[in-house]
Amino acid sequence: TRVYPNDAINQPGVPNTHWTAEIALPISKLMERNPLAKMPADGVFWRVNFSRVQWGFKLNGQGQYEKDPCCQSCATPGSTAEDNWVWSKQGEVAMHLPERWGVVQFESNAQSDGKLSYYEEWPSRCAAMAIYYAMKSY
Repeated sequence: TRVYPNDAINQPGVPNTHWTAEIALPISKLMERNPLAKMPADGVFWRVNFSRVQWGFKLNGQGQYEKDPCCQSCATPGSTAEDNWVWSKQGEVAMHLPERWGVVQFESNAQSDGKLSYYEEWPSRCAAMAIYYAMKSY
């Protein structure tokens, strides 16, 4: 994780502009508990999502940060909840729905034309999700 400018994290007196996070995830660990996982190769698809929970804050009497829930992405902005940011749209705050996660296609050629391969399972997965959610709401 990196905050800009340097040494601005948790320092209310130092204005910051942004922060970044770079994470390296070993592919072998991501596949560890899934015997059906395919090692990434050209055209292999994985479902994945990334989430960030952001709480509002204020400065307390001692000049320290204090949680102050004030959701800006909620249906009612300013409500006492946290903001939830995701890489691919979920439709609700529920990260434990992998059928709604984004699709990543692996490509080994750095000079790829960027065209996506056909995801053969997509039509049947969409149909299965539609049936499941229709039955669940019935």
